[in-house]
This record gives sequence, C-alpha cells and structure tokens, in this order.
Amino acid sequence: MHNKLFKWKVEENALAEVENAIVACYPHTTAFDGLYSLSHNLIDPSYKMVARSTGFYGSLYTFLNQYVVERPKEGEGISQTTLIADKIKSDIKNGKRVVLFMSPEGSRSKQDKLKSGFYHIAVKAGIPIIFGNYDYRNRKLTYSKKVHHVTDEKGRVKISKKKILKEMQMFFSQFPNSGLHPEKMTPIRF
Repeated sequence: MHNKLFKWKVEENALAEVENAIVACYPHTTAFDGLYSLSHNLIDPSYKMVARSTGFYGSLYTFLNQYVVERPKEGEGISQTTLIADKIKSDIKNGKRVVLFMSPEGSRSKQDKLKSGFYHIAVKAGIPIIFGNYDYRNRKLTYSKKVHHVTDEKGRVKISKKKILKEMQMFFSQFPNSGLHPEKMTPIRF
C-alpha cells in the first residue's frame, strides 16, 4: 500500500511475524504520520490506532473502527492505558488480531520526554512491542526486525521500561532527523 499510494519503501517488516503487537512509531512531527498509520488499516483491518472520543479524530476513528477511548474523569481510578489494554485483551479473546500503532510522543509538538503508555499497554495486554520509523528524507518506513516480548506467557514482566528505552535509543539512532519537521522531534527518554 505505501509503495503504490505514497511511493515509500517499506523495510524490515516484523509486522507479519507477530499475531498481536504495539508498534511504537517515532518520530511524530506531522499529521501525515497518522495518515500513513491509518493507511495500514486499508491493508489489514487488525491494524489500529487510538484517539480520544471527542472532536474530529474521535468521530473519524469511530467511523474507521479504530480504538476510541473516553478520557477518565478525575477520581475514577482507571487510566487510559487500562481502558486500551482491556479493549485489546477483549478483541484478542474474541479471536481478533490487534496491531496498535502508537506515538510515544503523544503529540506532534516537541516534548521534554516520551510518554510510556505504549509500554504499559503492552504489559497489561500481554503483547510485544515493535518499533517503527517514518523517514521523510528517504521516503522509507522501517520496522524493527526484533520483536520485544515484554511479558512472559504468565504475564510477568520480563523487559523493564528502562530496557525498552535503551532498545528504542539503539533502533532510532539509525534515523537521525527523520521526521518531516526534525526540530519537533522529542528526545528519546522517559
């Protein structure tokens, strides 16, 4: 799809090797990143993104059958990561494949650090993490060959958040300034 529609090259695609996964996509510096991620859904409906239930994106994502979550009210005691992980677990239990594309930055604007929600969702849902890079200069999508299984078959954490961060730094260091707007790239740290 990306080759024909966007004229991008896709490399090292680990997506076909996993049943379910979180794809941590970096960097996120333009709305086009979301468009490219949503286009995966045209190839395979198991490829998902997540948005808040309000506003334009909430309506669009609901229409496109993506994960839409309501922001919990203060004091409810449940987090968005728990809501998303529960939706993933429910879909998997019902025999669906889930590959969720997420931006660790959580915003197209430069932040002080990455958000770790993708890691916590992977742990709570018991699914692995793959890294994905959108390289605008070279028009190339690269996915990690390595699949990071953060939990074992009993749901116990086997890769810490600190270890995932090191793995991210190693993988994404291959693609310096790859965002459409490199000045908006968030440093890879939690």
